[in-house]
Amino acid sequence: MSVQNLISVIVPCYNAEQFLDKTLESVSKQTYSNWECILVNDGSQDNTQHLAEKWVENDQRFQLINQENQGLSGARNTGLNIAKGTFIYFLDSDDLLDSITLENLHGLATQHCDIVFGLIAITERQNNKIKELMNHQPERLCIHDNKEKHLLNLVINQPLICVACNRLYRKEFLDQHQLQFKSGLLHEDELWFFETLFYAKGIILNNQPTYYYNLGNADSITNNYSLKNLKSYLEIVSIVYNTYYLKATSNKNTIASYISYLQFLTIVNCYQRLEVKDKKEANILIQKTFKTIKLDDFEPTLNQSNNKKFKLFQTYSHLDADALVKLFKYERSKSWIKKLKLKAMLWNKKASSNHF
Repeated sequence: MSVQNLISVIVPCYNAEQFLDKTLESVSKQTYSNWECILVNDGSQDNTQHLAEKWVENDQRFQLINQENQGLSGARNTGLNIAKGTFIYFLDSDDLLDSITLENLHGLATQHCDIVFGLIAITERQNNKIKELMNHQPERLCIHDNKEKHLLNLVINQPLICVACNRLYRKEFLDQHQLQFKSGLLHEDELWFFETLFYAKGIILNNQPTYYYNLGNADSITNNYSLKNLKSYLEIVSIVYNTYYLKATSNKNTIASYISYLQFLTIVNCYQRLEVKDKKEANILIQKTFKTIKLDDFEPTLNQSNNKKFKLFQTYSHLDADALVKLFKYERSKSWIKKLKLKAMLWNKKASSNHF
């Protein structure tokens, strides 16, 4: 195993005995052989540790770390801290890789981009029978640079689902900017997505499925959102505002556009899915947070339709959440509808498999 061009595959595992063997089998069958697979057993109460130990015994490229439960963010960070690879790749313990995944993504990596985005296929249960593709809207197989924080605009104008898995991250880039997942936060991928795109010098997107994302019986998981979900999303809004917008010396309107986008998703994607009994308290939390957001002389930097939408949103962001829902119940573009639908499906999966 050569350290040069080594890919560190990080697999957080929590009560994963039902799926782990097939997941790790898909890693072992990679056509690209220069990898290490770091299994982080995050306080599992089932047979996960025993199954993982068998893989470690049979292939020295697998290694196992056992820890008390720290949640998904903590498990990923443990893997990041010990990874030796040139590249980092996150894999959920119930999903599958295509046999050419690592070869495909590594083949696209250049010094001009810090993240290679793989194409994700949605499956029902753990198999490779594709139900739907999370298609990239931005152009594939070309480098999208990050001049003037262009990537933040790109992923709003041409929707790109914010998941951490199935991306090849240059580890030097992550280390340079001290990027890790925020512990104890639900929807940690949303903050990670913003921060990695904020700092990356460029990204590239592949053009064929490399990851089979197991939703399980996601259609039966409804109304799984609680105030904890909402609080985490509002915390993300506050972090981006306080850490990035207020301290920015340039590109403030680009960051402000992303903040407005996050506020919009808080209403459309989270608040609307709460149970009625939680909405009164949620409304108070939303208004309290939104009142702290002061986007001075806000001029969105997006395309025409999104500029109009988020400018309008900021004008009325002082209203309660129900009023905002009514105000923005207009026909959205197909790409927005598809993105919101996919995001809801992914949130449902996370709600049903929370490490805590």
